[in-house]
Amino acid sequence: MKLISNTLAILLLSMLSLSAYADTPFKNKLEVTLGAYFPSIDTSVQIDSNQTGLGNRFDLEDIFGLDDSETYGFGGLEYHFNDHHGLELTYFDLSRDAHKSLSKDITIGDNTYSAGASLETEFNYEVYRASYIYNVLTNKDYAVGLGIGLHITKIGVSVESNSSLGSLTGSNKAELEDTSLPLPVLGLRGNWRIADNWIIDSNIDGFALKYDDYKGYLVNVGVALEYDRFEYVSFGAGWDYYNLNVEGDKDKFNGEIDYEYSGPMFYMKGRF
Repeated sequence: MKLISNTLAILLLSMLSLSAYADTPFKNKLEVTLGAYFPSIDTSVQIDSNQTGLGNRFDLEDIFGLDDSETYGFGGLEYHFNDHHGLELTYFDLSRDAHKSLSKDITIGDNTYSAGASLETEFNYEVYRASYIYNVLTNKDYAVGLGIGLHITKIGVSVESNSSLGSLTGSNKAELEDTSLPLPVLGLRGNWRIADNWIIDSNIDGFALKYDDYKGYLVNVGVALEYDRFEYVSFGAGWDYYNLNVEGDKDKFNGEIDYEYSGPMFYMKGRF
């Protein structure tokens, strides 16, 4: 949390010390982004038993063999109605699967699997994000805005045994069924031109919420440097940090997921 707070402080201070150069961060009303993301991932999951209550907590990368580093594609769209009002849409899919034999006995929810069991693990994770942005401070050189939006997160975990050593008790499959969670977020945006052909783009989003039988929090911090020499296209490189924690107390989603990742990204942005 200290790293997160320090990063937030640096971004906020940067937003308050903007430099003025020619041109504007928003050359066109519509911007479409396509890119690749290379995160390091840490995922812990707890699947609770419907009979006995709290289950054990597992690291999906260590115990079940999910890759802790992957390459993902992502896409986004920004539309600027005018200097002060805009809309952001983003989609990304960080789903993974793995096959691994257990090195020790484990219990997941109502099921117990023995050492040597061959397990198929699937972790489904998709995010559809929409945010309205109001630029509080703006001129031809920079824009600093407030955001309010919705993260619709589709998330689920399944662990299934495909060997005769699979299940000591219960069925051969334990899961948190795929569930769509609407997660409201508040945020800050900063765009400013530090030189004729260079723009810094930063974002902070977060929430903490208890909704129905779910509770959790989300923190997302990103900063990127864009090369903006060409009229209809620019290229960017940045760093993004994301942490989501969700707890559920329903038959369909009974347990907890803590999902954290960070890493570099590279993208191309087309303007129309």
